[in-house]
Amino acid sequence: MNSMEHYQQNNPDNRSRKSSERELSFSRSWKLKQAFLVAVLGAGFLTGCGVMENRARANIEAAGIPPAVANDPDLIWAAMNGASAEELRDYANTLSMKQTMESNWARETQMAIDEANQLENSSTMSEETVEAPIDVTVSLEQVTGGVYAFRAPQNMEVTSHEFMREMQAALSKISGTEPNIHQILVAVADDDHALTRIFMDSTVDAYKDNYGNFYAYVGDNVYVATDGQALNKLLDDQGIPHKTFGLP
Repeated sequence: MNSMEHYQQNNPDNRSRKSSERELSFSRSWKLKQAFLVAVLGAGFLTGCGVMENRARANIEAAGIPPAVANDPDLIWAAMNGASAEELRDYANTLSMKQTMESNWARETQMAIDEANQLENSSTMSEETVEAPIDVTVSLEQVTGGVYAFRAPQNMEVTSHEFMREMQAALSKISGTEPNIHQILVAVADDDHALTRIFMDSTVDAYKDNYGNFYAYVGDNVYVATDGQALNKLLDDQGIPHKTFGLP
């Protein structure tokens, strides 16, 4: 046994690879020769090619090649050139693995695209749900020292920092000062629980996380205060049960 034979017997993958390379090289050579012979011999040569191709397809079918790869042109050319059933099956297995890899790659690529689109859509939705400025100007009327009130002209989310900032801006216009936003309290009736809920800017997120958004609906009386004691006294004097969220 010479060194080349020893190398080929101990390196089947290399032998298989070289076999595939020979098949592909032959297929290209055969196609060029076919084109040349058609030009020289005329259309009659095509009839002979048809017979050879039919025999090749019969050999492919007899070798048990799956239909998914049986019509591969290079496989047919290999069969026409006298490839054995084993060689045909080896080449068909290579084609099947290639198709599987391409299919997996396409699926993974599509999944990556879908995930990217989903993230983009989620980002877009997040941007769309960012608190928008209140586009309705409210008219605050002073009820008592440090307490003001207005009728909600539309449904307004009270558990919103934007709402709190709007109330702070409205108070600053009245007083001519810039009240500390953390000192602003907003009181709105909760009809479901027969009490008035009082919110501070520092507690709206906690309420939303635990119970969801809280709204003042059209026509609701909304109290806005910079003095918590004055607001509590006002509600007590009116006999209105109340609870400040975040305080005992």
